[in-house]
Amino acid sequence: MTGHSDFTWFETPDRADGVPLRPRGLLPRRPPVAGGVPVAITAADLAGLWSLRFGMFGCADSETRGGVVHVGQGLLGGGDSAFAYLGQWTLTGIELRATLDIARHNRTDPSPSIFGGHEDVYHADCIAHAITPDLFEGRIRRPGYPDARLTMHRMDVLKIRDGGAGDRPAPPSSSSFSAH
Repeated sequence: MTGHSDFTWFETPDRADGVPLRPRGLLPRRPPVAGGVPVAITAADLAGLWSLRFGMFGCADSETRGGVVHVGQGLLGGGDSAFAYLGQWTLTGIELRATLDIARHNRTDPSPSIFGGHEDVYHADCIAHAITPDLFEGRIRRPGYPDARLTMHRMDVLKIRDGGAGDRPAPPSSSSFSAH
């Protein structure tokens, strides 16, 4: 592992397959992705629409909650039915770091934040690693609260090509409509 990270990668020296271990020497619940080889991803690869989910560590994916974010050039924005998310991000290797300002926009929704509070606005830091080019897993941190699990799954990617035409079909021209 190169550089410092809030996550540590352990491997058993006596295992030929190099299966990673958790800090206490226990095998992880999931097999290593792509043979345990880190994925190659660039900042440009992150552009697009992502599902951003939060939950307690150890919870099933179905027990997480969250919303959708659009990741652009160093910025991300999105939300869910109760909260809006706005932040900045950086990518170093496979490590994604983001700072988020999270604001409640739905005052009629009594749902607490992932941290259990009912504040209207708070700040959180995220750190996640690319598991595949379409999946990041990590944690969201807020001072004074336990860390929570974070996952990001790619939903859609806006690919710019041919001067910005993208992959979307062209809108119908006015000549394609008739007034019969």
